[in-house]
Amino acid sequence: MLARMDPAYRPFFTHVWAFCWPWLWCNLAWLTAWRKRTGRRVFISVDKYGNIYIRIIGDAPKPDGHYHYEPPEVPCWQRPSLATDLPFGLDPFTWSNSGPFIAHFRSMTGPRAAQTTPVRAPP
Repeated sequence: MLARMDPAYRPFFTHVWAFCWPWLWCNLAWLTAWRKRTGRRVFISVDKYGNIYIRIIGDAPKPDGHYHYEPPEVPCWQRPSLATDLPFGLDPFTWSNSGPFIAHFRSMTGPRAAQTTPVRAPP
């Protein structure tokens, strides 16, 4: 049994010669199956021999239930994940003159950075 055609296809059958109706029916069946499979809308034209010409293809339908972006509740600059695991004196954002990091370097021998002598150029 042949499938029923969409009533919207009736003007195509009045335009095509009667001996080309089987070819038109086959083309419209393929087009209908493609439209159901993809969910896209199509603007077509038909010639006297039953050939279908696709003029415009609509956009693909939006997928349902797929990834949806949700913005974070806390701005990225206030997240605790941006904090460091270093101790207080080793944290580069909280370096101070009293931290253990600075105290470690003060205990080293040699000239300090503030006590370097200026270098003279050769004569």
